[in-house]
Amino acid sequence: MWRRISSVALLVCIFVTSSVPAASPQSDKWTRRTYQAQQLLDSYYGNGDNIVRAQTILNEVLTANPDFVPAQLQGVRLTLMGGHIVSYEFASGALQTARAMLLRAVQLEPRNPEVHVLLGHLHFLEEDAAAALDSLNTASELKSENPWLNNDFGNVYFAQGDWARADEYYKLVERLGPGNTPQQRRALVHALTKRQQVASQRDDPAEVQRLGKLATAAAAPEDAWTWGEVGNVLFVEGFFDEAIRNDRKAISIMSYGVGRQNLALALYGKWAQMKSIGLDTEAEQYFAEADSLLPLLDNFGLVQERFHRSARSVIALGPLVYERFMELQHQQMQRLMHPGGPPPKDR
Repeated sequence: MWRRISSVALLVCIFVTSSVPAASPQSDKWTRRTYQAQQLLDSYYGNGDNIVRAQTILNEVLTANPDFVPAQLQGVRLTLMGGHIVSYEFASGALQTARAMLLRAVQLEPRNPEVHVLLGHLHFLEEDAAAALDSLNTASELKSENPWLNNDFGNVYFAQGDWARADEYYKLVERLGPGNTPQQRRALVHALTKRQQVASQRDDPAEVQRLGKLATAAAAPEDAWTWGEVGNVLFVEGFFDEAIRNDRKAISIMSYGVGRQNLALALYGKWAQMKSIGLDTEAEQYFAEADSLLPLLDNFGLVQERFHRSARSVIALGPLVYERFMELQHQQMQRLMHPGGPPPKDR
């Protein structure tokens, strides 16, 4: 079964980076300012101030020089980041705006490899694999040195279920190491988290754990998302204790909705696991916390779907979640029918 790890996984990687070229005498100021914006975007982990500051800089550059392609490319990235909602969902018009900006960049600099890297990423977000590969191959032919090029190749093949081919591209990024820039660190972390997902698809639990630890070790201190994403895959594999630890770390860095949801799922998993071996009393603390974060009565469909889309050991716990849901539903109906308490026994 193809495990839909990304269904509530933390944010699809929309942060493919377009490197700013070396400054020329004519564009020295705008190159420096654009690089400042790039650094802000490369260091964005939900901290909205980075988006605002980058937008201010890019507005300044593009007002003075509307055809400055490096700034246009960072503007595309900003549009995608600012318009991203969750998983593969974007605010209305975000992808269309990004496409218009990129098509203009292609007209201005058709042989700029960074334009084609980013265009390939956009096609991937639009779920057009053929166009994505065409643009990425063009970037490769133009000798792009962007570390995100191989990540984007990997993303396309991962989406197609070609785990072996995807993994080879992610390994190329991993071999580059963390580098000295936020761009390279983010590229490495993405490659490691995707390799962890590949290991999950291949039913390789030892690799799932190993790669998850490498990813969190490489993550920036302010990066809650990687901890949450790694925790999500650990849940899928049934490593509930490890998932809980990772998810708690994630929301200790930044309390965000998907992170709290991931923690709730891991807690439901731990509750069901303990209940399955007869530790009913000890299990209740996990259920109580999970239900406070993601009430089962209101979210049973989501919880059931996540259990079902996981490893066999997690799927096997699904009936316990269903039984508990039915109990809660029955209790709710009794309260609605008898708001003043239970009916008299001698009626």
